Amino acid sequence: ATAKKDVKFEIIDILGREIGIKVIEFEGGHERSNLVYEVHPTSPFEKNETILELLRIRYHASGSVVIYCARRKSTEELAELLQNEGYIAQAFHAGLVPSEKKHIQEDFIKGDIPIICATNAFGMGIDKDNVRLVIHYDIPGSLENYLQEAGRAGRDRNAAECILIFTDQDIETQFTLSSISRLTKREIAQLLRGLRYAAKGENELVLTTGELMRQEVVDLDPEEMYDADTRVRTAISWLERGGYLERNENNTRVFQGTPLVRDLEEAKEKIDSLDLSKRQQERWMSILAAIMENRTPNRGFSADDLASHSSFQKTEHESDNETESQRVIRTLQDMAEQGLLNKETTLTAYIRHKIANSSKKRLQQTCELERDFLKVLEETAPETETENHLEIDLRQVNQKLQPSGPRPDGRVRC
Repeated sequence: ATAKKDVKFEIIDILGREIGIKVIEFEGGHERSNLVYEVHPTSPFEKNETILELLRIRYHASGSVVIYCARRKSTEELAELLQNEGYIAQAFHAGLVPSEKKHIQEDFIKGDIPIICATNAFGMGIDKDNVRLVIHYDIPGSLENYLQEAGRAGRDRNAAECILIFTDQDIETQFTLSSISRLTKREIAQLLRGLRYAAKGENELVLTTGELMRQEVVDLDPEEMYDADTRVRTAISWLERGGYLERNENNTRVFQGTPLVRDLEEAKEKIDSLDLSKRQQERWMSILAAIMENRTPNRGFSADDLASHSSFQKTEHESDNETESQRVIRTLQDMAEQGLLNKETTLTAYIRHKIANSSKKRLQQTCELERDFLKVLEETAPETETENHLEIDLRQVNQKLQPSGPRPDGRVRC
């Protein structure tokens, strides 16, 4: 894998400190003699035409193409342009729902989608041997990123091309993206201040990233922070490494249901017939409006998305210990009891049959892993009684479950 020096050192440090594994480094080098690199200067207004011209000359049906863009919107616009020109192309970025991303990746691997327009969210775990052309629609954030992304080409050791489309404006765009995504010391300090304020002297604290951002002592605007959720999580990781806090297991609550009303007008009629306060009515309507305006299949909501509505701020009759997200969950339960939401667990299962990695084979692998896991537990604490608790280090257990050599079927557990 391609990694920056600081990332490599961090991986080695964590493996040594947390698991006790000594890593032996093997530098494979960056040279790929089968790849041809080119830079095509152009103007912002000619970028799309440059892409079309490159595809007309360089694209062959026997190979695949990956076009990297700096922004999600660019991937969608470029994919639409290529589709209108008769190409089979698809956009890929982190904003897609997991099921959609998986479907696109599988179709790309199979060759059903030969052209992918993607952000750098595309590539991890993708090992396709016949990528003949990698185009960078925008300059990447670093040389390491470029080498990693361009390295998707020519995995079969045959000739492949890596083309960078360059405009002067791209440099300014990349500097802007780098500056707004950089986590500052001030932001980390503000979030630590919010954590201490929310804890109120207690040793344990449970809250969401949105609730932390909304603490009155935190002088940060979530609307102005680029990718606020990721930045908060990154800041907490740095605070843990610095010894300011210790993270425990995530406390996750899920409410799964669907509206039992056809539209907001019917919802309002039903809500008006109930003995609800004005604040309760606002909360119920805000939840239903959010659900009905975003009816994307298999896409859920974070409680933070709903809790940001002003109606979920604490009233004088509500407990100080209840967070906005907890109020959202409580409101959802109340709505289900009154028949506005159908509180049911909807599950979808896909059976893989007559293919290499079939569902039956996966079940056998899972059962085998469970048996091996129980065996490791017995070896770890053979004297432990049935009713007693046993504390284990999951990292060490995972290492014990790794095969000492290649398995007959070539599988690797992770």
